[in-house]
Amino acid sequence: MLDILKSLMIIAFFLSLTPIGSIGGQMEDKVSQFQKINNVPDDVWQKLSLKKIYFGHQSVGYNILDG
Repeated sequence: MLDILKSLMIIAFFLSLTPIGSIGGQMEDKVSQFQKINNVPDDVWQKLSLKKIYFGHQSVGYNILDG
């Protein structure tokens, strides 16, 4: 009986984490393309510098840079 209760508590814990992973804002659909990096205007670099960029990587090993 205790093992079943432990299992249910573990399942409930992981199910409670599910909404945390899905909280996020809507991404912008517009796409800008520049032929060369030198063609990117300064105002675009300024906007980019104000954004938060999160790096999501699925590796659990030492090869994070290879990913």
